[in-house]
Amino acid sequence: MLLRSEARHYQDYLALAAQISPKDIAPRVKAIGAAEAKLISEPDTELRFHSVVPAF
Repeated sequence: MLLRSEARHYQDYLALAAQISPKDIAPRVKAIGAAEAKLISEPDTELRFHSVVPAF
């Protein structure tokens, strides 16, 4: 249930951003996705990101 709710939230935020942005938001969304993927897939020795396996 939470997963579906969160999925709707992100879609709502993207729709709002697209409505108010004077430019196409797709490149920025892609860049943020790439940064998040890197954070999720790489070890984090300081445990700053909640979804990654700690490196220690």
